[in-house]
Amino acid sequence: MSIKDVAVLFDASEGGAKVLNTAARLAVAWEARLEGAAMAGAEEAPCASLFAETVRRNGLEAGSLTAGTRSAKLALARRSDLVVIGQADPRRRDTAIMQEEIEAVLMRAGRPVLILPYVGSFDLPPGRVLIGWNGSREAARSVHDALPLLKRAENVTVLSVATDPSEDWEVEIGAVDVAAHLAHHGVNVMVSRTVADGVPEAAALLNEASDLGIGLLVTGAYGQTPMRERVLGGVTRSLLTGMTVPVLMSH
Repeated sequence: MSIKDVAVLFDASEGGAKVLNTAARLAVAWEARLEGAAMAGAEEAPCASLFAETVRRNGLEAGSLTAGTRSAKLALARRSDLVVIGQADPRRRDTAIMQEEIEAVLMRAGRPVLILPYVGSFDLPPGRVLIGWNGSREAARSVHDALPLLKRAENVTVLSVATDPSEDWEVEIGAVDVAAHLAHHGVNVMVSRTVADGVPEAAALLNEASDLGIGLLVTGAYGQTPMRERVLGGVTRSLLTGMTVPVLMSH
């Protein structure tokens, strides 16, 4: 599989331009089509101008900026191979609006979503990738969706996080099986295990990513369903607020 359609949600701020430029670099890497939409609350005219200039500068095939309604943006995401979006910046007044948009795309688009931290610069496609594996459907979906990136990486680590040193061996065995599957696809992969003894799972993943010099974290996007409203699970929400590297999630 390959990436042929990249969707990007951004605004005309400095951070939004960084998100757009990263999406453009990924589109160039795969010779993919780039389509975009303005984030909720952003003015579409400056976004359209920034999008057109970025497309021209990178020599990309691209569509026009999609109208900024939630349904239109979800439709854009669903016809794409990868969605690129920026982390909600807590320093901004519209943080809650940005976070709501990210959550809607993650939970409802049915496509892999690449979220970029609001600070720092990142080399994508990445050289080193960490997969957070817990044996879930969402983790399996994310691994499959990340294959184009995993194949380009110099090395990939499948990490199982144990909450108790004496438990979770089934998850570790699953990590070995996933690594073997990735090796069949030509991925340079290894398996690792860590024990999150008193440390939240999200923090354990980010600590490992820092220790290994990881350029991308791949993990499932997990949800809970109180009454009839689907919301993010605790690990996913913690990663979205505390990420230090780009994170690819699928639900």
